[in-house]
Formats: sequence, structure tokens, C-alpha cells
Amino acid sequence: DTKEMNAFIEENGVDLRPGVLELMAYLKEKNIATAITSSSPQERIRSHLSRHGLDVQFDCLCSGYEVPNGKPAPDIYLLGNFPIDRENEPPHPSSTMEIDPATYTLDDFRDEQICVIRTKKGLVVLSGCAHNGIMNILTTIEQRFPDEKIHAVFGGTHLVQSEAPRIQKTIDCINAKSMDFVGVCHCTGMAAIDQFRVQVPAFVDVGSGYIWQDS
Repeated sequence: DTKEMNAFIEENGVDLRPGVLELMAYLKEKNIATAITSSSPQERIRSHLSRHGLDVQFDCLCSGYEVPNGKPAPDIYLLGNFPIDRENEPPHPSSTMEIDPATYTLDDFRDEQICVIRTKKGLVVLSGCAHNGIMNILTTIEQRFPDEKIHAVFGGTHLVQSEAPRIQKTIDCINAKSMDFVGVCHCTGMAAIDQFRVQVPAFVDVGSGYIWQDS
């Protein structure tokens, strides 16, 4: 139980993962800020870190006891099992997978996953590549979270190989959902991103290293 676990940790400590000390030294050398967030109280966080001389290595320590809503808020979901919509958002013919040696078939991406975070302002959707079609995925999320607004979507939409009609259809669909922030990148492709920037009022530039702070 929890008491036995805590007693064991107090007696034996927590082992460091390989490479932690080297990573911390590298980050300090490069003047990269570091932080730890944990649902444990500050005293426990510092106790575990001090055993390895790491209690003074981090710029910020944040405990779940210091925020109004600790773990598991905000609620985070990993969704999959999206329908296959070959009519409106078919996979590109080049999207093949090998099922046997030298035998290929069109990949329908049944293993596609999407991260959804529930916030006070609505759902935030984080997509990887949206191989199943971002319209299909957003509609499925609305069905699985009835009466909840999609507040923002960030990530790839896999429109890089799509023709203008599909790009336009996707833009119209996203505008109809009245989201507050739309940050498409990665496999969306520059042609589609340029159209989003012009036609989507909620468009925001995103990319590797960007930080989004919802005020």
C-alpha cells in the first residue's frame, strides 16, 4: 500500500535513470532552464533529489499541492480507433505498408492516436500527423466528448500531398467548428499552411520550440 511504498522509498531512495547526471551537466553548460513538476509535496521532491545532489540543480520545482487542481487535472486522454473515411479523406496512394516480404498494401492507419486535454476553456487537441484525416478525427472527438467545445488544435494535418479542393474542404470544416486557436504545422505542408494563415481567423503560427500560453 501507499504507507509501505513510502517507507521503502524513505529507506532505499529512488535510483537515478542512466544518463541523468550527464544530461543535467549538458543543460547547465548550455544555459537551458530546467524544472520538475510532480504530484508529490515539495518536501518529498527535494528529499529524493538531495540524495543525488540534484536538489539545487533545477531552476523550478512545482508540486501538485501548489496548484488549485492537482493530478489528474487537466484531464488528458489518448484517443484511437478512428473511423476510416476513404470518401472524404482517403490515404495518399504512396501511404503503403509491408504486410509480407515484398507485399505492400494501402495503410489505413488504424493505429492512429491523438492526445486530447480537457481544460476550463474546452478541449485542446494535439495531433501527430492525422493520417486518418483531421476532419474525421475532430468530428470523432466531438462525438466522444458531447457538449464540449474544441478550444484549440495543434499539430500535423497530413495535407502536404493533398489537392486544393481537399485543403479548402478542411479549412471550411475547421472554421465551422469555431475553435479559438488553430496551429497547423509539420505534415500540413507549406501550401496548406499558407491557406490556413489567410482563411482561418483562429490561425496561430506553431512549430518546434514554440510555447503556447492560453491567457
